[in-house]
Amino acid sequence: MLEVAVDVRNSGGANAASLAQVTVWWSDPALGFVIVPENLIGFRQVAVPPRGGTATTATMTRRMPPNAPNHICLIARISHPLDPAAQTPDPVNDRHWAQRNLSVLATPVGVPAVVTFTAANPTMDAADWLVRIAPVRDAGRFVGLDQVVGEPQDDVFAVMRVDGEVGEGALEFSIALEPGERRTFDAELEVQGLEPGRFAVFEVSQSQPEREQVFGGIGVVVVATRD
Repeated sequence: MLEVAVDVRNSGGANAASLAQVTVWWSDPALGFVIVPENLIGFRQVAVPPRGGTATTATMTRRMPPNAPNHICLIARISHPLDPAAQTPDPVNDRHWAQRNLSVLATPVGVPAVVTFTAANPTMDAADWLVRIAPVRDAGRFVGLDQVVGEPQDDVFAVMRVDGEVGEGALEFSIALEPGERRTFDAELEVQGLEPGRFAVFEVSQSQPEREQVFGGIGVVVVATRD
């Protein structure tokens, strides 16, 4: 059974609490999200004080289907009649949307790590998307990183392979997606120079070439085991 609660912050300047409407879904590990009704976890309303006040929703529960992957994403939408959320999920650029995702892969030294992720087009138009995989040197912004056992290591080098595309140090490739289309990839990360018991952080991101900002992404921690 999956249990989820959402922390909500109210930056409005009103003098009374606002009733935030919070909806949560689960998803396969994805860079962009297409809302699937059957993946709904729950809906809650919570009164949030104004001017920087915070509140936490009541717990939402969901029994996950047997075909759900071991690692999933959580996507939350916070809306209000006077401050509605946009229909397109955009947890990077829209404060009404939020994403929780951090994948930890343990691999013996010298053995490539395999990351499975989904690229998706949540817009109403066909579009070309840029997928990028690269190491992260300042990973403090990743929620949950403090729960990873080991010490970070920055001086690593990785060879990355996805569907015949190969990159050294970083990898970028373009894909065309129809509206609502989702496509799953297996990325192979051959991390070199990672010492046993330490970890390196990578980010897999998705953006549109004409937009100079990330649309969605996931964080990946590769931990080198001693075995």
